[in-house]
Order: sequence, then structure tokens, then C-alpha cells
Amino acid sequence: MVFSTRNPDNFPIIKWHPPNKGFVKLNFDGSISNAKAGASFVVRNEDGLVIGVGAFNLNGAIINEAEARALKEGLAYIKRKGFNKVLIEGDSKLIIGALQGTVKPPWNIHTCLDDIKWFGSACLSVIRKHTFRKQSGCLC
Repeated sequence: MVFSTRNPDNFPIIKWHPPNKGFVKLNFDGSISNAKAGASFVVRNEDGLVIGVGAFNLNGAIINEAEARALKEGLAYIKRKGFNKVLIEGDSKLIIGALQGTVKPPWNIHTCLDDIKWFGSACLSVIRKHTFRKQSGCLC
């Protein structure tokens, strides 16, 4: 993280970084506001150019479901477009940890996680990375 003397509150300045050559980067996020849920993803290439986006209204969902759905839909998009090297980045420690096998997920996202694993299995290389909220790059 970089701290700036120009930032009066001295909040960390976090910036998006492109994926390695030959990869696409999938940033995903879910959000809840006023009992309404949403999910979104953005896919960028190694030059940082946006090559795909998606946003979904998920009435009645909780945050873990929204995060999982955002990732699932992003991977479905990547599979449809034929990309096979992907860097996945999101701010949900639960979702990333569940995919890495370090966290036991709650029952309500098991099916979605199975779908995520299936979509990911179509890729030659999948890298999963947790990032802090301001860095994930999704605008929900």
C-alpha cells in the first residue's frame, strides 16, 4: 500500500494492477443496501481495457450469495468468450478462501461454488486472489 502526504486522512491509496501477459483479470463484487442486493463483475485484459461487464439485481440475497453470484457470472462470461487464463480478484475472503480450500463455506452458497469450480475447470490457469475492497475494481 502507498500512503500519501497529500491525502489529509492518510488513507491508503490502492490502485488496480493488470494481469500478467496472456491473462484476463476478473474483478467481482457483491453489495447490499437497504435490503437490496446486487452483484457485478468486470473483465479486463493485460492492457487494462474492459472486455466484459455484468451487473445483477438479486432481491432477497445476502452478501455471501451476491459475492458468489458475481464470480459465477463473471466466470460464465469468460468461458463463453473462450478465455483460458484468468486472474480472479475479489474482496470476499469467504469466497476466495472457500475456493482455495482454506474456509468452510456456508450451505447457502455450496451450489454456486460448485458452478464456479466447474467454470474454472474449463480454464488452463486460474489464480485466485483476495484484495481489499477499494482495489477490487468493481463498481456496483
